[in-house]
Amino acid sequence: MILVSSDYAFPVRLRRQGVNFNTLNLNGIIYAGEVAPKDMYTLLTERWGLPTKLALQLMNNYGGHIYNTYQALMRLHKCYLNGKPFVAFDSDLSARVVTCLNLSLKTKMPQVLQALATTGFCGIDDSENELVKIITECNVGGVVRSDCAVIGLNPDLWKSTGCCFGIVPTSQTMRLIILKVLHRRNLLVNEVE
Repeated sequence: MILVSSDYAFPVRLRRQGVNFNTLNLNGIIYAGEVAPKDMYTLLTERWGLPTKLALQLMNNYGGHIYNTYQALMRLHKCYLNGKPFVAFDSDLSARVVTCLNLSLKTKMPQVLQALATTGFCGIDDSENELVKIITECNVGGVVRSDCAVIGLNPDLWKSTGCCFGIVPTSQTMRLIILKVLHRRNLLVNEVE
């Protein structure tokens, strides 16, 4: 059985919500949360007819997440019609990251979130640890397995950690929000080599 999901947290929620679904019974999982940059650019400029600058700005904020980009365009249009300024990010996204930090005081949550923001990946040994539960329940990120296809994730990241599981942010937007929240709270750590 193969599961294809655009939601990284979906397999974890299947296990937790009384379904008692064992994801280890799957032959494979393909995570395809976002469209590749080239394809997203083509969609925005050629199919949707957006100007290049707007298309690039949307891609900077929303990556290849088609639904989030569409929602942003609808908010932009509504703001234009009502003569109000446009807010690029939904404030609920920041609240999710803040909740992660608040629920996990005195843990490695800031380091895990920084890895998600900077590399888009954090290797983990245990897919059921407390940090992972908080991150997936807040829908900030989701668990992926090393033997699954994760569209957009550099396979070399697996090699550098040696872990069987990893956490990835739910979207490019979430990566930016995580970075913004960590910066605002002075929780970013510069790595010195």
